[in-house]
Amino acid sequence: MFEEGYEDLGEYCFRFMMNKGAIEEFLKANGIRIRVTSYEKTAKELRASGSFIISIDQIRNFVRKKWVGTDIGYHLINLKSGLLEGHNWHGSMPSFLHLSFQNKVREWISQGKKLKELLKVGEDVMKQEYFIVATHDLSETTIIKSVDDVIPSIAQKGVSDFVFKGIPYDLKNSGVPNGWSFSEAKDSPAEFASSLIGGADVERLRKQANNSINNWGLNRFYVILKDTDDWLKKPEDVLEKIKRNTSNLGNPIRVSEEDLSITCQLLYVD
Repeated sequence: MFEEGYEDLGEYCFRFMMNKGAIEEFLKANGIRIRVTSYEKTAKELRASGSFIISIDQIRNFVRKKWVGTDIGYHLINLKSGLLEGHNWHGSMPSFLHLSFQNKVREWISQGKKLKELLKVGEDVMKQEYFIVATHDLSETTIIKSVDDVIPSIAQKGVSDFVFKGIPYDLKNSGVPNGWSFSEAKDSPAEFASSLIGGADVERLRKQANNSINNWGLNRFYVILKDTDDWLKKPEDVLEKIKRNTSNLGNPIRVSEEDLSITCQLLYVD
């Protein structure tokens, strides 16, 4: 069974934040004789067993030893190189990239534009993709390394990026969208978080919640920059502020999207 008071979190870690090989290694190292089948079945079997106790500290220590953060120095060099200037989705939808590029090609043809201009759009989109991946991984690695009790994900395709103060979160980097000033976003965190989540595919979120525990798969940890160009101009300063501000975070807020309750942590960087 899992440590008293952490039954849900223990099950969540085994179901959503560890890969099969890691689970097998953990069980062998702790002398637990349970065959790993599906993630859900294995986690529930571990929870129900009365022949052992798995503590959150055991899970955290094991996972942190297995976790490998991003190469911070490599990303910092690339962010400051100037090669990512002009990064832009150009209206493409990152979740449906093939379809959106297909539509863009046909739109380009219908307007009789030059091929060289279309290829430049492709270059900007790849810049944007690198920018998104690099800034996410840098934020994630900095938060995990700066807070010893964070449990990172070592799943091959995780639902949450890490557990922070006992709550799983999916990390999102953001600036301040149109209609908001940075000071307004800081003064009204619940309303601001609602605006970031608003417009989401509620049915997709509902399915995601149903396949989770306590709706934890919906939780969001937002890193919000006053000026997102700082990632290209002074990324070291951004990471230092993320590290400092993470240690000062208070309780998260809860926002609603129709009948769904979502826990959000907001980290502001100015």
